Amino acid sequence: MPTRVRGPWLLLPIVALGVIASLAIDLDAVKTLIGSSALRVAIKALASIFSAGAGVYSYIRSEQRHQESSIKQERREAVAALERTLFSSIQNLFVGESPQTIRANVMTVSVTGRD
Repeated sequence: MPTRVRGPWLLLPIVALGVIASLAIDLDAVKTLIGSSALRVAIKALASIFSAGAGVYSYIRSEQRHQESSIKQERREAVAALERTLFSSIQNLFVGESPQTIRANVMTVSVTGRD
């Protein structure tokens, strides 16, 4: 089962807080309220980190989607290989029979956690 990033609903308020803090830190009223330039730099750094949250979340989700699509592609290729093997087996084992009239059951092992 694919893993998912939890809490995208929390991402928007955090990013909004970062953007607001980034804009507000440059206002004259806030500069006099905070006073210390070191504190202003720290708040500016936190605001930048919070603002980057959307990009980080987007990157994580795209990596997860890529991994999920890779797994699905591997499964499609495995099924196609199995179909080719069965088709060639029918031609070799049942010479003269039409492949459309042969019926077969295929049983496979299920690996726990990969379904």
